[in-house]
Amino acid sequence: MNPSISKGTVSMKKNLITIGISVVVLILLLILVFYFFIPNNKVIVAYPGKVTALVIEGNMVDSPNPPVFENENNQVLLPLDIIKKYFDESILWDEKLKKVIITTDDKVIRMKTDNLTAHINNKPTKLNISAKVIAGAVYMPIDFLEDVYRIDVNFNKDSNVVIIDYRNKIKKLAEVIQKKGAVRQDMSIRSPIVKMIKKGETLWAFDEYEKWYKVRTEEGIVGYIQKKYIKITSITSSIYTEETGSPDNDILRGKLNVVWDPLHVKTLEMGGPPKIEGLDVISPTWFELAGDDGTVTSKADLKYVEQAKKNGYKVWALFRNGFALEDRPKTSRVLNDSLLREEVTKKILVYAKLYKLDGINVDFENMYEKDKDMFSQFIRELTPLLREQGLVVSVDVGVPGGSEYYSLCYDRKALAKAADYIMVMTYDQHWSSSPESGSVAQYTWVEKKLQQTLKEVPPGKLLLGIPFYTREWKEINGKLVDKPAVLSMDEAKRRVESNNAKVKWDQESGQFYAEYGKGGATYKIWLEDEKSINLKSSLTHKYNLAGAASWRKGFESKGVWTVLNTNLKKNLNYFEWAQNNNNVQYKFR
Repeated sequence: MNPSISKGTVSMKKNLITIGISVVVLILLLILVFYFFIPNNKVIVAYPGKVTALVIEGNMVDSPNPPVFENENNQVLLPLDIIKKYFDESILWDEKLKKVIITTDDKVIRMKTDNLTAHINNKPTKLNISAKVIAGAVYMPIDFLEDVYRIDVNFNKDSNVVIIDYRNKIKKLAEVIQKKGAVRQDMSIRSPIVKMIKKGETLWAFDEYEKWYKVRTEEGIVGYIQKKYIKITSITSSIYTEETGSPDNDILRGKLNVVWDPLHVKTLEMGGPPKIEGLDVISPTWFELAGDDGTVTSKADLKYVEQAKKNGYKVWALFRNGFALEDRPKTSRVLNDSLLREEVTKKILVYAKLYKLDGINVDFENMYEKDKDMFSQFIRELTPLLREQGLVVSVDVGVPGGSEYYSLCYDRKALAKAADYIMVMTYDQHWSSSPESGSVAQYTWVEKKLQQTLKEVPPGKLLLGIPFYTREWKEINGKLVDKPAVLSMDEAKRRVESNNAKVKWDQESGQFYAEYGKGGATYKIWLEDEKSINLKSSLTHKYNLAGAASWRKGFESKGVWTVLNTNLKKNLNYFEWAQNNNNVQYKFR
């Protein structure tokens, strides 16, 4: 073999390989240039098919139940699942009665399917089109609910798109400033075009990215456009504003001071409550859910109300359910029946008007956890109708972290959204059947439970529960015997005095602790007095609460009202003493 021919062949092969590699690289470069720098000019149909599309603000909404436009009535119907997801999480469908229930701050709307009469706060209103069931799904006439949900609804017949905008959102209006602008499906020039736009056209701009805007055309087509094609010409806002502050501003001089008055019998012969300086609201325990048919019993007394108002109080009558174990099924049945809820609401409205009340305090306790949502629904339905009569609505709740019946049965967040005030019952830390003796409301425990509650309830709506009572515990050989006696403040002091009990300051409890022996048993009392009440009520300032609600009238010592008046109304501590002072002495007043 000729050596020179062999070398030439090898060299030729090397050149061919080099050329091949160069061609491949060139092709790859051309592909990359084409992909990254050559726009895709393919135009696609944004919303193919005959199904009506739904766009909310800058988002295309997919749903197995599309919107329906009825030409005959020129009305848009939306499925209940869309309304629930985007506008009203608390909207309720009563399958049994084929009825939709909508609640707002000031309205309760009830609409039956295939019925052209809706009821708003129990008043009939004619509809152009009814709610109806289509292909197994419940549909609502959304135009009728525009003001309720503070939205604007438009239907573009050309593009077959329903367009919905929130009235409380800021919007950017943009103008196309270059020719041959394109709204694309995604943020890439290689993405297909969903709409070619002309210079001078207007778009709504939503999300902003480094080189792109998410936009919506007048036809409701949603896509992306490069920033160089448009400029923002204006920013519009139709933000809905609500009045802030208490629903009952005329009673506020500082923080709210509320007390419950446990009237278990007719009060005609008792007259009304005496004048107490600094007290704003008195809540007599008058109304009770007495039967599973919606019966509500009353112990109300008009003379009591008149005397209370003469003394400058507002009267928020308490409405309770039965607290006994056997009452749970009764409460459950009423809460889970929309007709019974409506019946109960009507009776409370009648009582409120008859007795010239200023508010209703709802105290439902010992409920099933499974009924938590329906209790919230009951408050949502009750509140607007009471507000229409000028009444304030408050709800009592147990502290977080308790049992099913006294804690887990409350959705505090939902209740706070519906009602004007929430009273958290920060007492009964150690209750009548507690396995161990202890404070009714230890200061550190109260603050901890308050902090947990504030994760669910805004401070401006929260009233701190304050106990005017204590318990006397009896132990033999370190074990509890008998149920503890419930004592008023003055009665507890008399027990301490008459038995020469040893008294010392318990820093963790923020209370004086008393102990004495008698008949082979040891008696223990964690005292509630002016000093302990001062500590607890001071938390209303530390956490900027709406005020305090005390259980119960008649159990307090006289000096407590001076403490609450000074602490809640003058933003001062009545007693200037330090919690850490170990030399605090117990004194009888």
